[in-house]
Order: sequence, then structure tokens, then C-alpha cells
Amino acid sequence: MLNINKGYILSGAVAIGTIMASIPTSAQEITLKFANWLPSVHHWTKTARAFADSIEQASGGKIKVSIDKGPLAKPPGQFDLAVNGVRDMIMHVAAYTPGRFVFYRMAEVPFATKNSETGSVGFAKWYAKHGFEKEEFKGAKLMAAFVHGPGLLHSKKEIKTLEDLKGVKIRVGGGGVLIAKSLGAVPVAMSAPKAHESLQRGTTDAAFFPYEAVHGFKLSKLVKFHLEIPGGLYTTPFMVAMSGKTWNGLPSDAKR
Repeated sequence: MLNINKGYILSGAVAIGTIMASIPTSAQEITLKFANWLPSVHHWTKTARAFADSIEQASGGKIKVSIDKGPLAKPPGQFDLAVNGVRDMIMHVAAYTPGRFVFYRMAEVPFATKNSETGSVGFAKWYAKHGFEKEEFKGAKLMAAFVHGPGLLHSKKEIKTLEDLKGVKIRVGGGGVLIAKSLGAVPVAMSAPKAHESLQRGTTDAAFFPYEAVHGFKLSKLVKFHLEIPGGLYTTPFMVAMSGKTWNGLPSDAKR
């Protein structure tokens, strides 16, 4: 089983490394507003706080990061918070905005993610190598690219064969729709925070998630069975992005 915090600790480290290179040396004090749409107990929220503290410490207090305590927009609207300059930084799930991040979502292919560490590094390097940021991040600056661990199937009933999957309603996000259909299941697309309620009410029978999300969204009491697939059925690419307006407004020494 994966360490539930590994993927998000790695993502925080990647983000910290990027932004620490952007710390201003001048006396100007900067406060960055970081949007957050996940619950306070979620490991991403905790990692984001550690990330913010590290930036403040490394900058000698010249850069402050204020993290929202509640969602300013629904998950699909997070990227626009950065593009429109409503927030300085955001964490966004590419699959929540279909058609907007075609190249970014190439990370969703099946059987390709051994773990979040190697998956994140490989994906970030591939995306940067081909220069896709220029096409897909207009109005924003990509600060960190990362993926979660292997996407697996977590269900209320045990799944042993493809026959067992027929008619099973699976909570999916993004590319999971096609995968669920190909397995004979019924995909039910929704953002991750809605998974708990849907399983509890019986709207769904199962969910596509990495192990860390089962913990983060408190699903362990609702899904008793976990189907592991080497390399995962999919993975989900995430991003930390900065408003283009914020990036362009930073002192020149903050961009080195």
C-alpha cells in the first residue's frame, strides 16, 4: 500500500523548489493569496501549509502566503481564479476542465504510474521538454506539475472478474469515464469532494481513486474492497499555478 502522504509531500517539494527560486532579495514584502478548495484534514491542505511556511522562512519573512480556509470557487473554477487574478496561486485538477489541458492530461494513460514520485518527475520533465505550457497556460504560470499514485478501484462489494463490474456505478473524474465504460461499468463523473456523499447515498457503488484519496476524503468506512492494478488504471495530473498578472508583477530578482 502506498504511503498516503508521499505524493503530496513530493508535490509540495516540487512547488517549493520552484518558488524558492523566485524569492525576492529586495526589502519589498509580498503576500501571495493561495486558493484552497479541499477540507482542512486533507493531506494536500497540510502540505500546502508546510509549503507556505517554508517559503516564508526561506525569504526571511519577505514573502507571506495566505491560504484560503474555504473554497472561493468550485473545483472546476480554480484555474480561472489565477487567470483572472482573483488569487495569486491555485492548485487545480486538469480533468475538471475538459478540453482545456489536452497535453497536460496525457498523464492519465493506464498502467503508467508505478508511484507518485517517479510519475511526477517523469511527467513534469516530459511536459517541460515539449513546451506545452506556452499553449495551455495562457494567463498563468505553471509552478509545479505532479500526479498522484496509481489510480485504483475501491468498492462496496468485492470485484474479482469483469462480470462483477457490469452495471457497477463508479465515481470517476476526467479520463476515468472511458476506462469505466470499457470495463462494462457505469461512470458517474464528479469532483473528488462529492465522492463521500455519493457513496453514502448509494448514487455510486465504487470509486476510482489512489489510496491516498481514500484516506483524505474519509472513504475507508464506505468502501471495504480495493482492487490493485500494477501501474494503476489511470493517474490524475495536478498543478500549482500562479496568476500571470502576479508573476509579471514580481520584482525581476524574484523571477531568477
